[in-house]
Amino acid sequence: MRSELSKAPEAMLELDRAKDFLVDRGYQEAITYSFVDEAIQKIIAPDDEFIPLQNPISSELAVMRTTLWCGLLRAALHNINRQHTRVRLFETGLRFVRRGGAIHQQKMLAGLAIGDVYAEQWGDNGRAIDFFDVKADLEALFALTGITMRFEAAIHPALHPGQSAQILSVSGENVGWLGMLHPLLEKQLDFDSRVFLFELDQDLLLNKAIPAFKPLSKFPSVRRDMALIVDEKVTAGQIVDAIKSCNEPMIQDIMIFDVYRGAGVEAGCKSIALGLVFQDFSQTLTDSQIDAIFSKLLAALADKTNAKLRD
Repeated sequence: MRSELSKAPEAMLELDRAKDFLVDRGYQEAITYSFVDEAIQKIIAPDDEFIPLQNPISSELAVMRTTLWCGLLRAALHNINRQHTRVRLFETGLRFVRRGGAIHQQKMLAGLAIGDVYAEQWGDNGRAIDFFDVKADLEALFALTGITMRFEAAIHPALHPGQSAQILSVSGENVGWLGMLHPLLEKQLDFDSRVFLFELDQDLLLNKAIPAFKPLSKFPSVRRDMALIVDEKVTAGQIVDAIKSCNEPMIQDIMIFDVYRGAGVEAGCKSIALGLVFQDFSQTLTDSQIDAIFSKLLAALADKTNAKLRD
């Protein structure tokens, strides 16, 4: 009897590929119980309506988890208590939420990172992991799908209010969360170092853009840099979005390579330097053409972020 190979949709990233990628980035897969301690569930997700078990195995496994963070935090503590100071864990599994009186199961992928960026070595003095290190891991994971996700500052009860972000798809759907564990919870759970967490909706994460052929240009590219003075509250993402809103087809790449605060920049402001790569597929761009595009971008940046060129 012939058996058919299972279909592999081109518009879907395989979960195993995402797992392998996280392992390549230094994470280890964990498998924890779907049942968690009611106490940790309440402090991690106080706004969620959890589902109690009628006959729990023990008081520490009394409710269904509404987030995979509950199990990952306990696993991290277990490792730290055994002298493992650098921990990278991820888990895939179900969370259980009650909506409109019905119980829903949602596939999630969550992760946790503690300790130094790199394992101990002779060539590096050691640096504690920060928000942007974990954000880089997620951006690299999203790059496998070919779909850009947006990180927007938002408040989550379990995360530090100044280091937390909601992750949104292009269409505005909530893909998940990223942030540092709230200092009060860090102390309450007996962590002695910063803990960074992320949790993603598997169904939204694994959507993949179908690759499309694009010919290489026969004409040279041109790079122009700009240094902008913006308010401290303006994010790099807002600046990039303002540039992209111009829908200028000549722009092939946008790179942020410097952020400066100090002498020459007034208090409450910062300088952000960007590199812009221009290229046309039909001709070599002239200085006058690039200047016109540059002026258009500056006008959009001034309108949307109140940015001005740094002297």
